Amino acid sequence: MKREILALLLVSLVVLVSGCTLPWESKEQPTTTEITQSATDGVVIESFGVRDPYIMGGEKTIFSVRVRNIGGAVAEIESIHAPFIEGNLTPTANCDKETLKPPIPDKKKEGDVCEATWNYTAPDVLTEQNYRGEEFKATVKYNYTTKSKFIIPIYSKSKLNVLRRDGNLPSGTPSTENSGAPIHFKYDGPAFFEAKKPSDPYTGIKLKVLNVGGGMPDTDEFGRKSISSIKINSNINSKYAEILPKDCGSGITLDYGHCTFGIKTNDTGIEKLPNKEISLVVIVEAEYPYVVDKPSSLTIRPK
Repeated sequence: MKREILALLLVSLVVLVSGCTLPWESKEQPTTTEITQSATDGVVIESFGVRDPYIMGGEKTIFSVRVRNIGGAVAEIESIHAPFIEGNLTPTANCDKETLKPPIPDKKKEGDVCEATWNYTAPDVLTEQNYRGEEFKATVKYNYTTKSKFIIPIYSKSKLNVLRRDGNLPSGTPSTENSGAPIHFKYDGPAFFEAKKPSDPYTGIKLKVLNVGGGMPDTDEFGRKSISSIKINSNINSKYAEILPKDCGSGITLDYGHCTFGIKTNDTGIEKLPNKEISLVVIVEAEYPYVVDKPSSLTIRPK
């Protein structure tokens, strides 16, 4: 009896010193996963699957689609569709019109998640039916926002002459900052502008649209992949410079790839500034529906 007590005391001492846990105990491990925002995605399908991917005709199973917002804007889920196949498919939980907030890395908070589920009863089949790939995928449509910014220097004629004389003219196209989203914009124009008379016409500038996400923009009524709502604004008083139009009309299609806006400058106003130049900050904000999908598999066998 004394030997058993001594052995138990020795085991307890080893556990205490080493910090190990006994088999019937559990020790929760701290989470070390880094929370980030995606630069090129909004809502993603984390998982799409079938509880029982191999079933007999007449048997029941469950489809589930789990989505998460990993980008930099608030998302609104417009719809989540399970694949269309023969059998009886009944929704039991949906995410339609759900608002998903983006992740907040500074607060170590992940983006919001939502899960849609369906009860499925397989039809009776005479031969084995295999569904996979493009014929068996879940589709998610959601509304998202992109915010882009670029800065264009504008010089008065006298300031430009000094820069040219000293060999200090800027070169290259100013970079464009984009929020975390599947659609990005890119300024496609000169490195700087020379201020002109107010009576001179607007200078046309291209704004490119880029699909950088894992899906595609939704189609419009003409079957085109397009970004329909785009607003363009700036921080500058109109007595120095002005942007028109402040949108991209009816939008941009991916096939066309860009829209054009105009810049008008006022040399008289800029010449009166102490440094004879301004930095034109251009802000682009776009709202659009976007579609992503994810495949899975299902096999239905005869009874």
